Amino acid sequence: MKPETTTRKEIEEAQSFVKVTEPKETPLFICLLPDCCRLFPTRDRILGHRKRDHPDLPEEDLEADILTWNEEPPQGEGQ
Repeated sequence: MKPETTTRKEIEEAQSFVKVTEPKETPLFICLLPDCCRLFPTRDRILGHRKRDHPDLPEEDLEADILTWNEEPPQGEGQ
């Protein structure tokens, strides 16, 4: 079986779909609860998801295990 290769033309065509972004342009909040990993555009949307789709999650844990590049980590975390 011959391995697949990508042609120069395919690479050039794919580049029209690629974009480098930054937090202001592309907000991103990821739910890191087990077997979830869903993506959301705002903190409010991810919190709504957690209340709806993870109803057994205690209220004090609603904001735990969220990955984002749009906010500074709380003091003492990520340093």
